[in-house]
Amino acid sequence: MERAPYNKVLMHGFVLDENGKKMSKSLGNVVQPEEVIEKYGADVLRFYLLWAAKPWDDLKFVWDELNNVNKMFNILWNVYVFSTTYMALDDFNPEKCILDGPDANVSLRSEDKWIISRVNSLAKLVGENIDRNYFHVATRAIYDFILDDLSRWYVRLIRGRTWVESDDPDKLGAYYCLYTALNNLIHIMAFYNAVMNFAIVVGPSIGYISQGLKFKINKKSKGFCLSMCLKTILSSIFKIYFWVGKRYNIYLLYQAILVLLLQYYIIIFYLKYSDKDCMRIVGLQRQEKCSKSLKSFFDLKNFWRWDNLFSFLFYSIVLAILIGFVCFIFGIHNKIFLEILGYIATGIDVFLGLPQIYTNYKLKNSHSLSTIMILSFLLGDLFRTYYYITTKSPFQFILCGIMQVSINIILMLQIIYYKIRGNSSKFVEKPKIEIKVSTELDLSKTSESKEIDVV
Repeated sequence: MERAPYNKVLMHGFVLDENGKKMSKSLGNVVQPEEVIEKYGADVLRFYLLWAAKPWDDLKFVWDELNNVNKMFNILWNVYVFSTTYMALDDFNPEKCILDGPDANVSLRSEDKWIISRVNSLAKLVGENIDRNYFHVATRAIYDFILDDLSRWYVRLIRGRTWVESDDPDKLGAYYCLYTALNNLIHIMAFYNAVMNFAIVVGPSIGYISQGLKFKINKKSKGFCLSMCLKTILSSIFKIYFWVGKRYNIYLLYQAILVLLLQYYIIIFYLKYSDKDCMRIVGLQRQEKCSKSLKSFFDLKNFWRWDNLFSFLFYSIVLAILIGFVCFIFGIHNKIFLEILGYIATGIDVFLGLPQIYTNYKLKNSHSLSTIMILSFLLGDLFRTYYYITTKSPFQFILCGIMQVSINIILMLQIIYYKIRGNSSKFVEKPKIEIKVSTELDLSKTSESKEIDVV
């Protein structure tokens, strides 16, 4: 092997009984994982194994300690029930809370600022220790925060403020800080959250990278619908402006920027392996470059058919400026315009695959498409739709995800159909064609017939 299979390996020691003895069937001190999971659940067991000992030490399995961890989870659940019960009664909406300015409707006390500070410090501490593989430090910090800071102090301090019936700024301040603390805590405890955010940003890039590699391997790009890149670029630009106005999940902004850049990666490989004669502007001589004709820049009939990267970059910048100007005119923070902008951005994504579906049907093949790309798009769209729903992303993204899954299924079916059809055509016997060649001999017309096998 040229390289190590792992960058890091973290192993725990033996799991011992509460007296420090090795578990053995003969001693009758073996604890089966299924037994613990059935009684307490998998989450409690996972947290306990990280919390009870340092990763490199032997672990003494103590039922009383496991029970304490279970109590901690129950306390967290009780805090959640307490908060949601009162917030639901008062129709609390955190998005309507205004902390600063003349329109502020929330008043924060010292304990409110303290709990926000504590949960932010917890997030920093947990992140640093996970990076160092000190899981015991991270989980113990979470354990102490839930029991001491959140339950025994803050909830007890604000309980009386939640009993006020009117929309009092003091009560809204307690609601807002409790909501913020719980929301941040849940994200801290969900260790896989960082992985999900990474996947939502990088996931779509896999398909585009595989498409570029397909061009490189096959040394051709014929049949690929280049307008897909244009529509993806437009969609990404709209999404960026949509995020500026709505400020939703920032990882979706990172995703839009990465997808935008990858379109030029595909265009580079497309131009490199395309038939240059087919890329010329109609009406120009073969030896003339598209970029040398100023008229070609404004010829809508031949738009997006250039043979140089500069033209694609130039018009992308022009489109971004024009869209930005429209957003400025209508108001980037205008709610109605903002929602329309979101539907345009995701709507382009939804119908992105339709031209390729038509191109495949017209050519009666799908050779230009990477099967890995479409499969990764399908799996990625399934994951993205789940991500949009669980992270409460704007409705436009959820609707877009559902429709994109449907279109990717159609593209996969086309690939399978044309592949089966192409394989079956190989076994069709090629016909013999009789061609009559007419020749003149001695000024008399005669014809002789020759039979030619067409290979």
